Amino acid sequence: MMGFIDAAISRSRTTLMMMSMVVLCGLLARAALPIANEPHIVLPYFLIGVMHEGISPEDGERLLIQPVEVELRKVEGIKEISATANEGFVSLGVEFEPEIDLKVALLDTREAVNRAKSEMPATAEEPFVEQLNVDDFPLLQINLLSEGASERQMYEAILSLRDAIETVPSVLSADMRGAREEVLEILIDPEALEAYGFRVRRLLTPYVEIID
Repeated sequence: MMGFIDAAISRSRTTLMMMSMVVLCGLLARAALPIANEPHIVLPYFLIGVMHEGISPEDGERLLIQPVEVELRKVEGIKEISATANEGFVSLGVEFEPEIDLKVALLDTREAVNRAKSEMPATAEEPFVEQLNVDDFPLLQINLLSEGASERQMYEAILSLRDAIETVPSVLSADMRGAREEVLEILIDPEALEAYGFRVRRLLTPYVEIID
């Protein structure tokens, strides 16, 4: 090792020339390497939706979700299946393993949904299967952390940041998460009010009307 270092020092011009060549080759390779500022990311995730006018979430789970889940369990390469039932609409999320060919996965998912259609009510609309794409969700998440600031200070800072972000022309909306909902609670003593000559009338709406 020492002999190599001594040889490099004794031949300084040759060493500097070789280093220059290595640096130059690295710069040329870096310039030729394609780099995307906004890379296109493909997710192994498919969304299945079925609409049925007037169906309840309970019936949607039983009549729409369960048949699809039964057929999806026969598909190889599925990592996780999630489902949500709402009034008149159900959706299922199917996540595949990263190494699965997405074209084959999409075809298998559509075939599973087509097999499940025979078990669904005839009044249900045609199910759809879509592949989720990161480009379809132009979202930016900003997290604020602080060790010494109080909760009120953090809340005011986030409000200011949200208002500033919403002024950017290309921003559609800015939503704030994690803040506590401020609620004002008033406890009224009817006997004390009556002592002052007030009459209290309780209404069905969530407030109390005081009549003088």
